Amino acid sequence: MSDELNNGLDSKGFIVNPCPLDYLQPEFKSYLENTIQTLESTFENQLHSVYLYGSVARKCEKVCV
Repeated sequence: MSDELNNGLDSKGFIVNPCPLDYLQPEFKSYLENTIQTLESTFENQLHSVYLYGSVARKCEKVCV
């Protein structure tokens, strides 16, 4: 496993984004968009970025029925 995948940072110390928003399945995209909207309204001009990690970001999640 590369260092980028190990610690989430690239060689310059920037956070690696393995999950562009258009990569998400529709079932999770709407949830994430709503979460971001809530965070933006809660933190107003204080929110810089939102990072998604885990099974949804890796596209190995299971949609529950």
